Amino acid sequence: MLQNIKDTNRQNDVEYFSTKLVGSTGAEIAFVTREAAYNCLRRKLNTKMSNREYQFDDLDLSSFIVNEEDFIKSLNILTIKNID
Repeated sequence: MLQNIKDTNRQNDVEYFSTKLVGSTGAEIAFVTREAAYNCLRRKLNTKMSNREYQFDDLDLSSFIVNEEDFIKSLNILTIKNID
């Protein structure tokens, strides 16, 4: 799930995110995970490619790792949507 975080912190991270999602529907949890993946794509594509001519064959897909920041951004979006 959070591959770039040290294993010693992994359980704490899972607990942290699970407490943030208590009471969420399955659709909301799916949204958070999907949006976190999109955040990772946006982050990696924006930093690796400055123009619109993407050369997807040249991308190292193993470097596309969803991190804690990606999840936090998606949780913030979900929180804002629930307030409205």
